[in-house]
Amino acid sequence: MKLSLSYLTLDHHTIERAIGIAAQTGYEALGLRLAPAFPGGETQSIRSDAGTLQGLRRALASSGCTVFDVEMVRLDTDFRIARVLDLLDDAAALNASRLLVVVGDPDLRGAADSYALLRAEASV
Repeated sequence: MKLSLSYLTLDHHTIERAIGIAAQTGYEALGLRLAPAFPGGETQSIRSDAGTLQGLRRALASSGCTVFDVEMVRLDTDFRIARVLDLLDDAAALNASRLLVVVGDPDLRGAADSYALLRAEASV
């Protein structure tokens, strides 16, 4: 069984530092929050600098850690697939194994439709 260090454990550190701590303490993977859990919530943005993603890939490769999960996509009543395309691209570029999804749409049929769009776009 692989052990993954949760995002919330090191949410006050940069992603690079979190990768280093995870590797130094024997974790094989870690979670990243690349999109806020709720509107206005905290996130670890990697979109601010073109070299950031490449640097993170190098840090992961040299540490031996992988990205287990990326947080998060919210399937709310106003879900639009276009809003999560960058997140999906970043998760794929980091070879993330999982994407955390939260369903906030009380209409389960609407949530299922949103989920189907997400699955299709994520090529799951």
